[in-house]
Amino acid sequence: MNPIHHDHTRTAQDWICAQAGQLLKCDNVGFGDYFLDLGGDSLLAPVLANRIEARFGMRPALEDIFSLSMGELVDQVATMQPPSA
Repeated sequence: MNPIHHDHTRTAQDWICAQAGQLLKCDNVGFGDYFLDLGGDSLLAPVLANRIEARFGMRPALEDIFSLSMGELVDQVATMQPPSA
């Protein structure tokens, strides 16, 4: 089972937005916000990817962090399958 489904999607969105806000030193990161628009860069994107992987067991592609809104990023992570053991 996909670990992101253990949390409600809303909770996962809140968590990812909070992590992005912490990394980017931004208050009130919303589901429609984009990482790059908030000042994200190629040095911070892998940090966010690592945090998402540590929490949900799936690592989003850096391209997804750059091109998707925070809400879309959660949807992307939710559709990923955990790696086989």
